[in-house]
Amino acid sequence: VAVSKDICESEIATATYSARITQGPDSIPNGEYNVSFSVVGPTSGSETVKANFINGVLNFPIRSSFFQKVGKFTITITNIVSTSSKNSCVNIFSPFATDLTIYPLPRLDGGILTINSVCQNDTASAQITAAQLLDGDYRVTYNITGDNLATSQTASFTATGGKGTFEIPGSLNIKSGLSVITILNIINITNPEPQCSNSANVSGNLTINPLPNVAAVKIVVNDNCFNEPFSASVSGLGTLTKAKLSYTLLDSNVSTLQIVDLTIVNGNSSFPIPSSLLLNSGSTTITASSLTNSITGCTNALNVSDVFLVNELPVAPTALNQPFCKVDRATVGDLRPQGNQYKWYISDASTTPLAETYLLKSEDYYVREFSTAGCKSPSTKITVVVNDTPAPILNPDGKDFCGLKNPTISDLSKATNVASTVAWYDAADNGNLLTSTTLLVDKATYFGFDLSNATSCISENYLEVTVSLLDCDTSQYKFFIPDGFSPNGDNVNDTFKIPDIEFLYPNYTLEIFNRYGNVMFKGNINKPDWDGKNDQSAGFGDGIAPNGVYFYIINFNKDNRRAEQGRLYLNR
Repeated sequence: VAVSKDICESEIATATYSARITQGPDSIPNGEYNVSFSVVGPTSGSETVKANFINGVLNFPIRSSFFQKVGKFTITITNIVSTSSKNSCVNIFSPFATDLTIYPLPRLDGGILTINSVCQNDTASAQITAAQLLDGDYRVTYNITGDNLATSQTASFTATGGKGTFEIPGSLNIKSGLSVITILNIINITNPEPQCSNSANVSGNLTINPLPNVAAVKIVVNDNCFNEPFSASVSGLGTLTKAKLSYTLLDSNVSTLQIVDLTIVNGNSSFPIPSSLLLNSGSTTITASSLTNSITGCTNALNVSDVFLVNELPVAPTALNQPFCKVDRATVGDLRPQGNQYKWYISDASTTPLAETYLLKSEDYYVREFSTAGCKSPSTKITVVVNDTPAPILNPDGKDFCGLKNPTISDLSKATNVASTVAWYDAADNGNLLTSTTLLVDKATYFGFDLSNATSCISENYLEVTVSLLDCDTSQYKFFIPDGFSPNGDNVNDTFKIPDIEFLYPNYTLEIFNRYGNVMFKGNINKPDWDGKNDQSAGFGDGIAPNGVYFYIINFNKDNRRAEQGRLYLNR
């Protein structure tokens, strides 16, 4: 037995039903029969109808009143009796049956359409939720309005537990903004037939986020030195505030795809390039390949590049330990090597070079060479020793000499602790070097510097000595007082002078009188010579003393020696 076909709920009011019985292995004679059947389902009942077997097939109608509800109905043939047998023939078959299903219409009444936001050109996922949506496969027809427009679009999905998900192709999400998705129709396609259809009116909003605008994006990396930090500057980022940038390196340095986070201010950002990616000097190309809005997750492809140089470092310069003399007041400008390409530092970690005028001390210094690109070499360390020779030390009474011995610079040197290495000058600064045979001058000041044989450094400080030539032992020298002189201008005995008295009796006084007892001259170490003129009394003409005998008195003022009187003869 077979019923004509399953139907949809929408066909209940107009559907007609018929059944066909086909004989089995045993033939059934042609003729009229009473057929009894029962209907069991959402509504039930039974009925007997008359119909004819013709060539083993019997068709009979079934009232539609049996099938007024949605559901599965079972039609069972319970009896087949030939009307000509006067009900005397007994059925020799077991009851047999077939099913008829009236399928409900798919309903989205009260349904909710939820669509996750997507980026331009991306496929969107839409979820339909409806309490009356039965499990099964469905196809919907929808329109798109708003910033994107499309009509009569279809999508299929499988519903489970009143929920189903379908996709909106990226080709329908070209423009950013708001799209309104409205489902107009739904068809149950679980079975090949019937596929029940129903109208719908369920809408949901789809937010389509824009792709980052990369039209004005630029990337720039400034040249720098190997092992120095490299930073990439990115501009033209528009209104983005946070983004991810993908980039690669090529040429002298090659990298896999790198992704960095950007914090953007006024359309600009920057990021460091890891030193582990810049292991070689030379030309390197950085290429940015995509930009992602970190807030929306939208990514746009781009292709912007910049070429930058990783400049090679100079080799560490060659430098040796260097000694200096403190007196020379050497500065950084005296260190070697020297030149505009070299800079000296107080430590290996220091970044501030020392000034050329920096006064050197006994300490370590570090030199680096800089290339024309400004790249600095590793440092070379040297040790500077600033040697200082102590000033000479004068022996006790070392400044006192006897002028009668004609003392020299050599004698002054012997009066110090460094007789063989001391050098004497007539001034502390820019003075003249005095030879060892230079005679000492009473009350003259000499400046002694010591020269170290070990370091060849002269002392920075000096010994200042004002000598005295008055330290004479009178017992060792004969003392002679002349008895005359001839002041006639012939440069021979023109003055009366007592030889060596200034050395033997430096505090002496001398008085010369004429025969009348008048003082003609008073002398001492500062005024030792009488030229034959009266410089003490008035009224003697032109003051020129006449020829004759004069008298003198000498007060020695030393060693308790008594004053000495005598006479002298003046002869012009």
